[in-house]
Amino acid sequence: TLQARRRRCLGPLRAKRAADLPVSASWDAIPIRRCNTRAGARTGKCAAAQMGMAKCPCDGSLEESSYRSTVDQLIAGVRHNPDLLLDALADRMDRLAREQRYEEAAWARDRHDALVKALRGRWEWDSLTRAGWLELEHADGTTAVVDHGTLVETRPPGTSPGLGTVAAGPVE
Repeated sequence: TLQARRRRCLGPLRAKRAADLPVSASWDAIPIRRCNTRAGARTGKCAAAQMGMAKCPCDGSLEESSYRSTVDQLIAGVRHNPDLLLDALADRMDRLAREQRYEEAAWARDRHDALVKALRGRWEWDSLTRAGWLELEHADGTTAVVDHGTLVETRPPGTSPGLGTVAAGPVE
């Protein structure tokens, strides 16, 4: 369901470009698969698995339970324990700086910061969806009505509920 998928997602993010750095950060933090090949569909490992950068079930040699623990670690990092992701990135950044690989350390920092921003957005979104029914009034008097994270109505200043409203479509 949509609700179940939302609980496992990072974001909301406005566009694919906005997702690139947080996704790369998660790849750096957790050895999650990077290819999109169906498990067992390849005759050999994907490039990321060959280089030891990812556990990948694409060639069928990885047990589901072994990969499940990797996925569970990523989900836990996104849902409620960001240190599982962020500490690994901070350690990588520190190691690269100590090795005087400053440009790579800066890339690691940028990925870390992008992941922090995406996680913060997810937590804010989760709070909004758990809040239930909200009526928010802007300084200009415009009112927005939000039901569990979905905009359901906007009203111009001085308008009563249900009069002159613009209803938002359902979230699919």
